[in-house]
Order: sequence, then structure tokens, then C-alpha cells
Amino acid sequence: MQEIFPNFLFTTYCVGRSTVPLLESASTTASAHRDIDPVAACVADYCALHIPEERHHDENVLDDLAVLGVSREMVARRIPSPTMAALVGAQYYWILNVHPVALLGYLEVLEGEPPVAEFLEEVIQRTGLPREAFRTYFQHADVDRKHRDDLHEALDRMPLSTVHANILAISAFQTVELVRQIFEELVGAHPKDNAIGFRALGPADAPCRIQTHYDLGSGEVTARFSRTRGRSSRDLSSVVVRRESMSIRSQLKPARCKMV
Repeated sequence: MQEIFPNFLFTTYCVGRSTVPLLESASTTASAHRDIDPVAACVADYCALHIPEERHHDENVLDDLAVLGVSREMVARRIPSPTMAALVGAQYYWILNVHPVALLGYLEVLEGEPPVAEFLEEVIQRTGLPREAFRTYFQHADVDRKHRDDLHEALDRMPLSTVHANILAISAFQTVELVRQIFEELVGAHPKDNAIGFRALGPADAPCRIQTHYDLGSGEVTARFSRTRGRSSRDLSSVVVRRESMSIRSQLKPARCKMV
């Protein structure tokens, strides 16, 4: 666990340092269409409010890494994984080539289930890691609840069409799958005993597999979530996302809970 947690924090840093640039890209793209697209106008307003709240969060992760002996210079020299690049890069594609509302599906997955302070305390006790290395997560246990509520209110205000809802769902399900890959790569890069220790950061019933199907004709996204143990597999849920933001949100929560 002493080996894997700094890498876990580096993964958090890679996501955190990309958040403001993604929001700025979505804001610029949405603002250019706000006069003719009411959903884009809502996205632009949401980004304008959310950008200041996200600034410098990556700096906080660097401070946490320093507690573990990982300097800023070491972080700067490290190259993120291609999967991390795919996670963030996919959002630029959706924002610039499809619709900036896609970013809200990504944010729903990453901020929709904030960490719980009591759980973080349990992890510290079980792993023996310094509490100071968890400052970012304790901060998010507080502020992400507001971020989640703000995001849900923004979605509820948007006059989403079926097309918008499908874009949100595709972005969210893709995010879930890429986050799964990132964590599997992280665990796989360490010895078995460290990988077992890493599961203290997530539910005991991991890992999961997410299978998605996109119907080009109807634009519907079907997602199937299953847990794999050895040679057996059990379905956790199977959903079809078609329309309103509320239904999208309710289906994203199981994915988030089972993934992280």
C-alpha cells in the first residue's frame, strides 16, 4: 500500500490538472453558440461558475504527494498513461466536435459520489498512511457535495433533447470504462499484496466490467454492469438511457459506486 498510494495520488493529480482546461474549453465552445442553443448557454453559465471553484485543486494534490516524499519535480517528469490521456482527450473530442454538454456527463461520474470523511478515516487507520496525505480527499468530501448539487441543478434547468441526453450518457459511460481501465492498470503494476491493500480504497466487491452498446439508429445507449469473480459473473444492473437528465443521473450512480 505504501507503494501504490503515491501512484493513486498521481492519477488524481492528472485528472485534477485537466479539469479547469476542460471547463474553459467547454465554456468557450458553448459561449460561441449560446445565442442559438439554449443548452449551450446553460453549459457556458455552469462552467463560468465552476471554473473558480476548481482552480488550484491540482496544487493541493502536489502537497499531498510531497508528504509521501514525491517532489513536484518528480511529478513533472512523469508521463501519464495513454489511458489517462484517452480519458481526458475524449472530452476534448466531445466538446469540440459534438456538444460541450458532454463534459457534464464526465463530471457526473467524477464528482457525483463524493468521498465520505468517515470512510477516509477508516482507510487511514487500516493502511497506516499519514493523514496529511489525504487532505485533498477530505476537502473533496466537503466541497464535492456542493459541486454535485450544482451540477444536478444545472442539468435540471437545461432543456435537454434526446440527442443531448444521449451525448451525456455516452460521455459518462465512456468515462466509467476508462476509469476502470486506469485503476486496473494501477493495481496490475504492483505486487499482489499491495493490490489487496489498494482495495481498502474501494468496495470489497470490485472489480466490475461495464459493457456498453450504442444503437446508431435510435441513439440509445445500453449499459450492462457486471461483477466478475474467477470464472463466474453476476449482473449488477442493466439500463437503457434515452431521455431526461434525472434518469441519466439515477443510472450513473450505480456505475460510480461500483467503480471507485
